Amino acid sequence: SKAPPWFSFKPNTIGTPALWGGDGNNDDGGMGAVDIAYAAGFFKLEEGQSLELTGKMPECTFANVVLWNRFLQSLDYEHRAVSLNRKQMSQSSEGRFKILVSSTPPPGNSSWDWLDSEGRKGGIVFWR
Repeated sequence: SKAPPWFSFKPNTIGTPALWGGDGNNDDGGMGAVDIAYAAGFFKLEEGQSLELTGKMPECTFANVVLWNRFLQSLDYEHRAVSLNRKQMSQSSEGRFKILVSSTPPPGNSSWDWLDSEGRKGGIVFWR
């Protein structure tokens, strides 16, 4: 089995968003909603590093980003900030977002939203 095209294996790179049922996106099985676009990739951080995620939110009813471990399990969402949905994200009037993935939050006056890597050196950033 292989990963769908919207999943990037290049560290700190997110795959191009695509619908599950699009060209080649489910040829090897797996399950996903045909009306949801997905994008994902590995993050790899050394101590003190962060990953900057920037972009523009699409026109949709729901969107979110979540951090996973290598077993495709979400990180500790009960005690840590490991996911954000579009309502929780700070967005510009044009719908642009800025999210920092790191082990420590940005300074208090930062305009960046934060996802807690839990001090892990690696994991997966998953968008839908």
